[in-house]
Amino acid sequence: KATLDLAVFKINWSDMQVDIQTHDTKISYAVNAGRVTSEGFEFAATYWPVDALHLAVNVAYSDAFATEAVPAAGIFLGTRLPASPRWTAAATFDYRLRDLNQWTPHLSGTWRYIAAQYSSLSTTPPVGLIPAYSWADADFRITKGRYDVSLYAKNLLDKRAFNDGGPFTNNTTGANSFSGVPIQPRVVGLSVSVRL
Repeated sequence: KATLDLAVFKINWSDMQVDIQTHDTKISYAVNAGRVTSEGFEFAATYWPVDALHLAVNVAYSDAFATEAVPAAGIFLGTRLPASPRWTAAATFDYRLRDLNQWTPHLSGTWRYIAAQYSSLSTTPPVGLIPAYSWADADFRITKGRYDVSLYAKNLLDKRAFNDGGPFTNNTTGANSFSGVPIQPRVVGLSVSVRL
């Protein structure tokens, strides 16, 4: 009725290469960023309280940081790695309802969370920080033999957030701002598939 998985990890990475720019931002070049360490754990659990209901939870913690300073690249001891949120989590459920005239209905949902994360491996301002966010998906589908009909909603609550981005400096005014790629807004759709 249940499964549990736990993984603990520690990764030591040497001579990681990163791109940096000259002070006038006109030239980019690669440098070795010294050593970094990533350590943490991942946990996953699934549970079937009854045959018709499936629950699952996943949680991960990661602490990724520089263990060697590279001042030319704005990297100092403890500088956190980009695109490395400390926490990520997800929870899902799938519930099979009673058959309706030989059609089997399923109701499922997913919630995901991503903690705040940096967009660059540097402590030299401006430093981009992508805020934490969460979103939910929902799906109602019915199946019968080779037919599958699904009514779904992605980003059900229409959460506005960024999954990528970083600082942007206006070359004319020198003002700093954040420029990023937003997550997909709410999408509601209907899909029909037939297995041949």
